[in-house]
Amino acid sequence: MNRTALDYVIKAFKCADKGNFKDALENIDKALSLDPNNDLALYLKAAILRIMGDVENSIKYFEELKKKKSPLLEILI
Repeated sequence: MNRTALDYVIKAFKCADKGNFKDALENIDKALSLDPNNDLALYLKAAILRIMGDVENSIKYFEELKKKKSPLLEILI
């Protein structure tokens, strides 16, 4: 079965919901390898990195979304 970026984002959400942030990030990276412009994956990666205490890298992803003028920033923040 060929997985889509959205499949990996959904799996990442499920992992994150269980507190399994390492697996969540692995799934996000798979999603981004398929679709590097996936705003939802970028947002989720930024949020999880922030939760894990990696503020510096989290900010990089939030800034990337800001640069892209992603509507997710207006909706979710």
